[in-house]
Amino acid sequence: MKKLLLLFTIILFCSCSTMRLVGKKGEAVDLGLSVLWADRNIGAEKPTDCGRSLAWSKKSNKKHCDVPSRMWGKEWHTPTEEQINEIISRCKWTWQENPRGYMVEGSTGNRIFFPFRDDEKIQIFGYWSATRFLPNPQFCVYMYFNEKYPDTSYTPPFAVKYVRPVKAK
Repeated sequence: MKKLLLLFTIILFCSCSTMRLVGKKGEAVDLGLSVLWADRNIGAEKPTDCGRSLAWSKKSNKKHCDVPSRMWGKEWHTPTEEQINEIISRCKWTWQENPRGYMVEGSTGNRIFFPFRDDEKIQIFGYWSATRFLPNPQFCVYMYFNEKYPDTSYTPPFAVKYVRPVKAK
């Protein structure tokens, strides 16, 4: 039982692990922003899947390991707070029910989908940024949304969220 619990913990908090996450590598989508956004989350088989939820790090003082670089190649990375704010402010966000989530359309007419997992009981929902929250670097910035709007907030780095990678144009 102890070994099973340890294995579960390693899988759940694998943000700095060398293990391969299940899912397909995403395709880059040009939304007319400073970076290209992936069409899916880390660990997702298809764009409408949530994929794997991951911790930013296991401990608040540990340096962030970039899961997209490790899983999809060094050109991919976790978006910064600035890049998240850019997609929130410069793209059209349309809520849809089936599947639940936001269709996000850029100035290019290209679109990506951010799936919504309605499971706040375990507080997984949200998308990590690669940015520590200042003035308190014990927290990390993440993007969240509901049926009304997307926004950013902050949480301890050992919380689990999803990762939507970006890469340079």
